[in-house]
Amino acid sequence: MAAQFFAVPYTYDSTGKPTWYVMSSCPIVTAGSCTGELYKVTGGTAPSVPWNGAGKVVSSAGSGR
Repeated sequence: MAAQFFAVPYTYDSTGKPTWYVMSSCPIVTAGSCTGELYKVTGGTAPSVPWNGAGKVVSSAGSGR
C-alpha cells in the first residue's frame, strides 16, 4: 500500500481572516519530502471550533513541497 500525505497549514490573511492551505494528495514523494498541488481555502473556520464550510472559496495557490 502506497502512503498518502495530506498537509494542512492554517494561517490568517492580512485582514485577520482564517486561511487554510491544503495539499490533499502528494503524488511525488522523494528523499523524505513530497511535492504536489497547493490550494488556498478561505471562508472556513478556525481549528478550535467545528468546521463550517459555508462561504468557503478554494483556489489554486501553486505547488507545495
